[in-house]
Amino acid sequence: MNLLKNNVTLVGLQAIAVCCARHLPEDATICFHVTGIMGAGKTTFIQYLLTALGVSGPITSPTFSIMEEHISNIGLVLHMDLYRVHTVADLESLGVVDVWGDYSVICIEWANNDPGYFPPADFHIEL
Repeated sequence: MNLLKNNVTLVGLQAIAVCCARHLPEDATICFHVTGIMGAGKTTFIQYLLTALGVSGPITSPTFSIMEEHISNIGLVLHMDLYRVHTVADLESLGVVDVWGDYSVICIEWANNDPGYFPPADFHIEL
């Protein structure tokens, strides 16, 4: 499902995230590709989504760490930021190798930088 939300308010962004969270199956890996220009709200959308999924504690953009794990009400969540990733070798050097089955939700910021390594998007959020 593609959701294109240009100029959406924070309240609107939160409503979209909460709606997505409420409709996620508990027995499948769901992948969110979140794209948009710098400052568009990619991290904010993921913060709202993960909070709606019961993640507690800080949810920050993993711009420098590239990936963070969180525990949600429906299982493990992988939050990635591909801003600094350009090749499969970049990912492999970070130890990212076919881990998808371990996660209930995968959220990828800057998914447009994916070198073809990640699962296709179940939800593509363009801000």
